[in-house]
Amino acid sequence: MEISSLTTTRNFFDDAAGSWDEIYNEVELLRLQQIFDSEVPSFCGPVLDLGCGTGVLLPFISANLKSDSTIAEFDISFRMLERVSKGNGKKISRIEGDGHFLPFKDQQFGSVLCFSVFPHFSDQDKVIREAYRTLQPGGYFLIIHLLDHIGLNECHRRIGGTVSQDIMPACYELVNALIIEGFEITRWDENPDKYLLIARKQ
Repeated sequence: MEISSLTTTRNFFDDAAGSWDEIYNEVELLRLQQIFDSEVPSFCGPVLDLGCGTGVLLPFISANLKSDSTIAEFDISFRMLERVSKGNGKKISRIEGDGHFLPFKDQQFGSVLCFSVFPHFSDQDKVIREAYRTLQPGGYFLIIHLLDHIGLNECHRRIGGTVSQDIMPACYELVNALIIEGFEITRWDENPDKYLLIARKQ
């Protein structure tokens, strides 16, 4: 019996969960801090941290939220979710699932964030549509990486196996895809150590 690509992806990230936080050293975390401090607007909750991994974005999300609100940590990997912190008093929910089929009602979230996950979605247009559906009018959709698409794609090729064909499009290509789905682009920037796209549901 053939193993589905979804199961293969889940197994890959389950296996990686124990060492995942080692990716984010002090330099990487400082770069994230700088992005959130200088380029990311304050946003409204509830927040969906889509493809949250072990919850590395939680401190940055908490600092940028306009008010105390729920943060939904959502990931395909149960082992990743097990390592998500309690959130320093924030209302955190941990939900296992597939980003292509979000188990949330329309207009449930004030903000949706994707950090270091977007290339791993097999149908990226569907994920964009799901983000749009679950966002409230005026809500932000953020896609963030600490490499440009060239660096990301080369990194996945080097890792090989399950993620070898996980491709990140150039930022301008993703801008066009978001506009087609009805988003307004408020900021985009791509350079060798940053990929940032901020869109707003009209």
